[in-house]
Amino acid sequence: MTDYELNVPGNPLSRIMTEQNGLASLLEAILNQVLEAQAVEQLGAERYERSDERIAYRNGYRPRQI
Repeated sequence: MTDYELNVPGNPLSRIMTEQNGLASLLEAILNQVLEAQAVEQLGAERYERSDERIAYRNGYRPRQI
C-alpha cells in the first residue's frame, strides 16, 4: 500500500468541535487529497504536467459535494 502525506489546514480538532460541519469538512479534505494522490500515481504525472512517462489522461474535473 502506498503512503500518502495529508495536509489539513488549521487546527482540525478545534474545527471539529466548533464548526457545524467540522467533521464532514475534515473528511472531505482528506478524501480529496487521497483521490488526487491516487490519480497522480495512476497517471504517472501531476495535474497539468506533461511528461514522456505519462501513461493516461485526465478527462476533466468538476467540483462535487459529498
